[in-house]
Amino acid sequence: TEAFAWLLNEVQDLSAELFAQDFHDFERNKWNEIQWETQKTIYADVGRGYIDLLGRTIDSSTCFIIENKTGTDFHDNQLNRYCDAIKKECRTKSVHLITITEKPTSKDSVPENTVRLRWNDINEKIKTYLAEKNDSLSERDVFLLNDFSDLLINGGLCMSSEPISSVVLK
Repeated sequence: TEAFAWLLNEVQDLSAELFAQDFHDFERNKWNEIQWETQKTIYADVGRGYIDLLGRTIDSSTCFIIENKTGTDFHDNQLNRYCDAIKKECRTKSVHLITITEKPTSKDSVPENTVRLRWNDINEKIKTYLAEKNDSLSERDVFLLNDFSDLLINGGLCMSSEPISSVVLK
């Protein structure tokens, strides 16, 4: 998740490209205001926890919690505890949940209105973004996106029908 947070912070418009279609009530131009951080320590009623990825607008009016579950399951009421803790800390009512997993998850395992993605979904969205925006992206951004996709594929988090590196640098 550290590499993913760094990528979201570095590549202009990537957050919007990956998540905007799932959050219609969040203005598209505000996605670039979000700062992503990893391993955010929170204190909940049952003790300390760590949010894999936390994104928040500059004024903290909106927060996004991304929980990565690869090779492990959700803990009892984990995501609800994270939301409650962030609502208190950031003094916001607008907290959105996103799960990113290796395999599909059931609706029963996460709170209502959670956006459930797999790493393969992220990779496919990155491929689409590269194909559609390749001419307007910097060589650096194309390299970073290709490299992250390779990391997902080589790390076994997703499969690709076609190597992403078919999108070439300008």
